[in-house]
Amino acid sequence: MTHDAFGRIDWFTSALNDVPHLILHMRAQAVPSMQASSEPRVSGSKERAIAPLNIDPLDEADDVWGRVCSLAVDFAERSGKWRGLPDELDRQWLVATSSQFSVVGFSTTDPDRIYSDVIAVTRYLREHAYTLTLGAEYSVPVDELVASIQGARARYPGAAFRPHRHRCPRCLRNGVVPIYSQTGQIQQLRCERCGASRTF
Repeated sequence: MTHDAFGRIDWFTSALNDVPHLILHMRAQAVPSMQASSEPRVSGSKERAIAPLNIDPLDEADDVWGRVCSLAVDFAERSGKWRGLPDELDRQWLVATSSQFSVVGFSTTDPDRIYSDVIAVTRYLREHAYTLTLGAEYSVPVDELVASIQGARARYPGAAFRPHRHRCPRCLRNGVVPIYSQTGQIQQLRCERCGASRTF
């Protein structure tokens, strides 16, 4: 698909905005199905077979996440803009002392932490969307990342793209959502339950 300069920026940032919700939705699809419970049991046994974890959505979520992280690190290395690179990426180094970056995925199943990590890294990419989408050296990785996001969305059409609600530190209920500016930047976090907010 061809875009003019501004269209390409919008195309990229729009795809990035889908990533946090998409990754959470894909990971949620890994819950065991009920197929295993219908398999025959050993005669006399009262134990039910445990349904296997569906790992395909996890692998696909990790693939999207790996491309997001790799593009962020690649941009920082090529541009020298390490300042502002999210600390959340530190959890992705395979070997902390290695100079070779490798995405290891999420070490938690906590959706709040996963969502926060993804928001932080995609925000960094959105902040540099102009350079990423118009720089010839980033053309292929940007195209591949967006294709990966669009492919995942097509395979998981039931994804509910609504804000994930974090736990509010004031009222302790899950009601905190990000508020985006027209340019796709997070400008505020606001609790829909009690009204508490934090502006960036």
